[in-house]
Amino acid sequence: IAQARRARQQAKDERGFDFDYAQAERDPRFRESRRGLLEEFPEIERETPLEDLEHKQLYANPYAEYLQGLFFLYSGFPGDREVGRTAIRNAAGMRRNTYLLSDVAFAETAAARGSTPPRVFVIFESGMAPKKVEYRLDVPVVLYNLAIHDTKVDYFGIAIPALRKVGFDHPCLLVTADGKTMETEILADMDAIIAREYKNELPLIITRAVIRSVSKMVVQYATAKALEDEDPYVQLLGRAAVAIYSAATNQADTRTWRTLPKNVQLASFPPPSDGQVLLEFPDGRMITSVSVDPNRATLIWVRCPSISAPAIVKQLYLN
Repeated sequence: IAQARRARQQAKDERGFDFDYAQAERDPRFRESRRGLLEEFPEIERETPLEDLEHKQLYANPYAEYLQGLFFLYSGFPGDREVGRTAIRNAAGMRRNTYLLSDVAFAETAAARGSTPPRVFVIFESGMAPKKVEYRLDVPVVLYNLAIHDTKVDYFGIAIPALRKVGFDHPCLLVTADGKTMETEILADMDAIIAREYKNELPLIITRAVIRSVSKMVVQYATAKALEDEDPYVQLLGRAAVAIYSAATNQADTRTWRTLPKNVQLASFPPPSDGQVLLEFPDGRMITSVSVDPNRATLIWVRCPSISAPAIVKQLYLN
């Protein structure tokens, strides 16, 4: 975001033009025109924008905090358990989750005793993160120029990336150990995290799009002025070429990290006495049975990007 602000200032200095997003936001017509950008994330749209955002406030992700906590709880180095305890507490503060609260007590005990007992942690990454689609506003001015007044600008348009949710996800994963079946709970809502980041960047996104469009309008105007004394057909061809180029290059940046999950879910529990952890979907479809060592801490990672896709399961020991 800081880089985008510097780029905006540089564009303002070079082109002598700026766009006051805050003033535009006070115009009800502008607010209505951008309503479709976050229409699938009404809970984020209604949030009050954060001012003077700190890195932690904007990008805090309980999933990252939780993984950091597990790493340090089982690193084996003096003092690391305290770091792990703090990270687990941070994750629990960001997201209310039954397993997180249990893991906080577990981490507190481990830090106090100076040793971390074995435990099984199941991480389920479900669905796919939001995608960006192009949201265009195209205004061909040529008819107005021909019928009313020649503005010498034949096309105006902006293209902005709009955020859209992707497909479906599994509401939970069923985990069975020692004859007890548990449901995973949300650890991190990636949809909300990404939508919140998008919303905070939106003023800069729109500002850059407007500045680019105004720059193209300046080129169109300069071309029309330069061709004023030429043959009408030459004027028509020249202005049409510049207008077509402006329209063709009016594109939004829709790149995004599509392989991120829609959400991350968690279940954690003591190692089962028989060493078997059964994983299945809520509709009864079996995924697999994982064998764990009751004397070691085990992380079971499950990834399923859609309802129809097969699940990928990986297992690793933390100590």
